[in-house]
Amino acid sequence: MKDLYDILEVSSNATLENIKEQYRFLVQAWHPDKFPSDTQKAKAEEKIKEINGAFAVLGNPAKRAEYDRERNSQASSFVREEQERRGREQAEAAYRYEQEQRDREAQAEAARRRAEEEFQRAESYNRRWAEQQNQSTESFTHRPRPTASTGDELVLSLAPGVDLLMVHVRAGAFLYGERKWRVHLDEYWIGKHPVTNAQFSAFLKASRYPYSERIPFSKDDYPVVNVSWEDAFAFCSWAARASGQAVRLPTEAEWEKAARGTDGRPYPWGEQAPNSYLCNYNMANRGHTPVLKFSPQGDSPYGCSDMAGNVWEWTADWYADSYLNQNPRANPKGAYSGQSRVFRGGSWHDDDWFIRSTYRNWDPPKSRSDILGFRCAI
Repeated sequence: MKDLYDILEVSSNATLENIKEQYRFLVQAWHPDKFPSDTQKAKAEEKIKEINGAFAVLGNPAKRAEYDRERNSQASSFVREEQERRGREQAEAAYRYEQEQRDREAQAEAARRRAEEEFQRAESYNRRWAEQQNQSTESFTHRPRPTASTGDELVLSLAPGVDLLMVHVRAGAFLYGERKWRVHLDEYWIGKHPVTNAQFSAFLKASRYPYSERIPFSKDDYPVVNVSWEDAFAFCSWAARASGQAVRLPTEAEWEKAARGTDGRPYPWGEQAPNSYLCNYNMANRGHTPVLKFSPQGDSPYGCSDMAGNVWEWTADWYADSYLNQNPRANPKGAYSGQSRVFRGGSWHDDDWFIRSTYRNWDPPKSRSDILGFRCAI
């Protein structure tokens, strides 16, 4: 029902005189004789009836008082209903918020449990790796440590017609990392080049290792890719048994020293910026190239090939942001545990920033990629 004050176009606080004056004005404004057409006259007559009806109540103080009481009562009822409606909406919103909060907490708890399970798996794998590493070392204690042969190279026989060529890195200090910490390493041996398809295929044939990736046909001298850290570790364990030497993955520090020598150079060959004569990088060859293709011009000071570009190479170490700051200055072994393993060296796909000898990258141990391989150490 239309409000009477709205009909007379006055406020509810208007005086009786204001109401009378407004009534006279409206009656004159809506007088039917002022409108030319019959339709307009009929509309004006209806309006006049509405105005008279409103004035009959508001122009009478007693009737106006009764109307105001009813009007205020209706307004109070509306206010109560509105308050109740808003209360219901607020309660529903609070319930939804609590439900969403419970859902978020449940999701966070599930994520925490998954992270804890993943961490426990990583810890378990790390312990097994350490135990196997110790066992491998113990099983070779009766064998003489390889000594540098002519040219500081050593050939390990893995299978008929399949050898692993190692180069010697003498004991001493080198400049490690971007900040060039002075770090001492004992002597060790490291692969002259990344493990190839031919070497990895010999491992698969001899060990029956469960490996589902395809090894490229007729590319025996290309670096093997699509190998996880676990695949690389399995290869090293097999190579250790096949050769009688404690073959393993190099630590991150060992990899970097073999790549840059002792003088802190940014690339294996020195200070010169990379180019297509020194290494396979920046998509210049649109894919992998055979190992030793850029040797000797792209070799490191120890004669290691392909340590910049071609394929990234797994190392033994767990990744940690604070790794370089916390490690000792002699024979650092990396973080005790973690979620990812470090790989180094860049690939054929990467530019000169990523193939620097100090650049670090990492992935979970199960990760495989067509630009990721590895090399061995003793």
